Amino acid sequence: MIMKTRILEIIKIAFLALLLSVGVGYVFASWTSAPANPPSANTDAPINVGSSPQQKTGLLSLLGGLVFNPNGSATPVPGQVMTAQDSNGTVGWGATDASLTQNGYQVFSNGLILEWGVISTSSTYDNQPKTQSFPKAFPHGAFSITVTAGEKGNHAGDKQSQWGGKILNTSQFQYYAQYENPDTGPFDLYWMATGW
Repeated sequence: MIMKTRILEIIKIAFLALLLSVGVGYVFASWTSAPANPPSANTDAPINVGSSPQQKTGLLSLLGGLVFNPNGSATPVPGQVMTAQDSNGTVGWGATDASLTQNGYQVFSNGLILEWGVISTSSTYDNQPKTQSFPKAFPHGAFSITVTAGEKGNHAGDKQSQWGGKILNTSQFQYYAQYENPDTGPFDLYWMATGW
């Protein structure tokens, strides 16, 4: 009986020794040393839900398909908007189509286009319709145009009687302005149009 118990103990010890040697061998076989001493070549920090600002200079894939490409910078240049870069779901900072001048326009990401300008009428009775081009032709169509009249420094604007505008096509509109005597021109007209 004592012999049997001793043999079982020897088998247990041998099994544990074998198990330990296999485990240590596996650890050494799978160990890969760091490519450089810390902090060089550290693994990238994970993106987390913390309140601290985070930056990622590489691609970031979201929802299993949307890929954010910051084009080398996580900070957009003023005036840029996030736009589709390709048909694979890659988005990034891109230039917006705009001309922010006195006679200019703004193209929004949903396709809406807002245009505006100032026209100086040539005389007191500038009531015959005149044709004016939009700063940017609407690719698909123009929705509406609004024309308002300015006022001269001598309060000649108090005598203004009527003014207006009409869309002709995607690239042009007509305007008119008529003033009562004794006003003299020129008078400024301000217009704004929307389309897509």
